[in-house]
Amino acid sequence: MSIGFLHPGLALAALGLLAVPPLIHLLARRRQRDVPWAAMAFLIAAHQQTRRRLRIEQWLLMALRILVIGCAGFAVARPALRAGGVLDAGSRRIDRVILLDDSLSMRARRPDGRTAFDAARALAGELIDGFGRTDAVLLARLGGGGVTVTDRPTTDRALLHQIVDELKCGYGEAGVAAAARAAAEAVRSSGSLPDRVAVYYLTDLARGTWLPKQDQEEAGATDVADLAAAFGNLGEPDARFLIDVGAAARPNRAITDVRLAGGWAAPGFTSVLRVVVQTYDAATDPTAALEVELDGEPVHREPIGDLPETGSRTVTLPVRFESGGAHALVVRLRSSGDALPDDDERWLSVTAFSGVPALLAAGDSAALTPESDAFYFALALAPPRASASADRAGGPFATTLVHENELTTVSLTDYRAVVLLNPADPGPEAVERLAGYVRGGGGLVIGMGGRTTSADRAKNDPAGAAWLTRLTGLRVGVFAASDPPLELRSAGGAHPLLDEFIGRPAVGIFKPTFRGHVRVEPPRGRDTTDHALLTFSDGDPALLEVPIQRGRVLVWTSSFDMEWNALAAQPDFVPFVINLTAHAAGADDAGRNVAVGAPLHASVPPARDGRLPQIIRPDGSHEAVQLFRERDDAERSQLQPIMYGRSDLPGRYSLDGTPPAALFAANVPPIESDLTVAGESALRAALGRDFSLVDAPRPEALSAAAPQRSEMSGFLFDALFVLLLVETLIAALFGRHA
Repeated sequence: MSIGFLHPGLALAALGLLAVPPLIHLLARRRQRDVPWAAMAFLIAAHQQTRRRLRIEQWLLMALRILVIGCAGFAVARPALRAGGVLDAGSRRIDRVILLDDSLSMRARRPDGRTAFDAARALAGELIDGFGRTDAVLLARLGGGGVTVTDRPTTDRALLHQIVDELKCGYGEAGVAAAARAAAEAVRSSGSLPDRVAVYYLTDLARGTWLPKQDQEEAGATDVADLAAAFGNLGEPDARFLIDVGAAARPNRAITDVRLAGGWAAPGFTSVLRVVVQTYDAATDPTAALEVELDGEPVHREPIGDLPETGSRTVTLPVRFESGGAHALVVRLRSSGDALPDDDERWLSVTAFSGVPALLAAGDSAALTPESDAFYFALALAPPRASASADRAGGPFATTLVHENELTTVSLTDYRAVVLLNPADPGPEAVERLAGYVRGGGGLVIGMGGRTTSADRAKNDPAGAAWLTRLTGLRVGVFAASDPPLELRSAGGAHPLLDEFIGRPAVGIFKPTFRGHVRVEPPRGRDTTDHALLTFSDGDPALLEVPIQRGRVLVWTSSFDMEWNALAAQPDFVPFVINLTAHAAGADDAGRNVAVGAPLHASVPPARDGRLPQIIRPDGSHEAVQLFRERDDAERSQLQPIMYGRSDLPGRYSLDGTPPAALFAANVPPIESDLTVAGESALRAALGRDFSLVDAPRPEALSAAAPQRSEMSGFLFDALFVLLLVETLIAALFGRHA
């Protein structure tokens, strides 16, 4: 039997404080000087008779005060008594915390035909039956952000079995840290003793769950530290169990990403669908294929039997939209020998643009001539037909060209995207209207030019762009001439706007050279890479994306005409301009493709009869949505913001009784497709706490396990109270004697 301390440093400090009473006693002793005096002989004789009694009283008081200081210090240091064997679990109540992993990976099949979640539920029932009669049990889930199923530990076995039997495995991501924190708070609020808690994690130990963002240095370090802290604060080290209920072999293939190249589609055009297929230790399947459905109808099948046994492959598939509006795409992977079929399909909500209204505001003129700032941009968006009027229709956009001074009078809500081309200064009223338009979900594209940095085109005075700083927070610097000319570079990371250009550095938008641009810096305290999508070869940002509430602003720091570059002479100028505008126009659709569990947001026209629309779930059921209020923007007053928070199933969600644009897609998290077991060494390095790893669970042994440490703080605090009382009484008694 041994004694340890939870806070050994405090114990050492308490040990040092034990010397304080003797030091005070020694320092307080009065130094006496002998002075011969005949009358004192009688007093000295009397004093020698009582000296022995006084000395005993002083030593007794000093010993009591040493004990008081020692009890207080050691109680704060939390000493614990550790037995050589397992303590008798029935002698004291033990709180048992069972955390069931109900994330997507737990839906993987085992060789016995059950899912890992089925095995976890069965083991939970056996554990509950094996616990002592006085033991209380708390149930918690790792999925759904980490929540407790029972609000406090309970001894009602019938209730616990009913809850376990009714639990369903979800499709979302696990949250171990959140679940551990919620369980620890529930145990603490119930008044349980912290040294009498045993914890059982019933999980498949998937790497994505237990080693979050392990490969990302800064972001990952924070997540791992958070997980380690939450894990270590729940349960005792010798009664903390990680129990693997997954299969030994877990081959899996998954579709981890589906997107449209360029991020937009138009009716009558064939778009390119990019599908990423990931394989995790699965044998080659020559029959594997991808199937594409558009609005419930099969449109394409692509054999992909040459997938690697481990690794990823990007497959491009054609898809053609015959009509405009909202469409639902689903891509399915047909493959054998897959442990987790639930990640073999992925949904995509797509809006096919057909004559989508876009407003072009030029800084020089509303006339479309080869010399105007808007000439090349307008032609790329909507090639002219027989008429050369300002209003054009052709391709995915119908454009209207105005002068920037007209932004104070035109109705911005009539347009899905607004483009400012070489603006000088739209004025405070126009800037405020543009800000309200973007906050409400609008998309804004800004192309620089000589007027942007200076009204007199001096190209070295940033004062003319102060309005842009007020609108976006970006700090606009001076014009930078480039000699030799610069080239474009990708800022890194995938983005639908640039998908079709990345990987082609010798052609397209990366081929032309740039003779000048405007230097733009992010707000103070922010990094340029937070917003940059493209940079120049000197490191300055070329294309930035700034999200503002529900909308976004795209800033192109060079010109869209031939003034500062030759981009407009390249064939890829047309798809680049369309991608920019489509990405801006789709800003209000940004929340239409979400992960399972994320809330669905939309802004839709209010129903004429005033009733709230209903959401149609993937299983066909109907549920009401909620209204929510944001900042009251006059520019978006025609739309009604709605929210739906129960996207717990993957698939298509649509709004009943609203325009077809209100269509959503919820998908399973790709991180859950990696069923690889986290190794013990990696787990111990990440969690940083003691635990027992169990891969062949024996319910009877786990149920009997109990914390082998019993804290003595309560006893020491009780002893402290008694010692203080005794010391006070004795000091008063001795004082009267003195």
